[in-house]
Amino acid sequence: MDIVALIVFIVVQILFIPLAIVGVILVSYKQLIGSKKLGASSTATKVITYRWMMDVFGLREDTASVNLSGGKNDRAI
Repeated sequence: MDIVALIVFIVVQILFIPLAIVGVILVSYKQLIGSKKLGASSTATKVITYRWMMDVFGLREDTASVNLSGGKNDRAI
């Protein structure tokens, strides 16, 4: 049974690794464009993004990050 599991694991990895690579490239590109648009470093925009996500999910009230991210506070998730 361990051989079958290993074979299935390898096949799934081979199929989904290209999708993961494309996803990483797209997210990195979006991060670079967003940081250039704001005139801030990528690290700073990541902090703002995480604070905005905490506000969206109701973990932390953060109006500053909402205003910096475009002023949209969509809690429809």
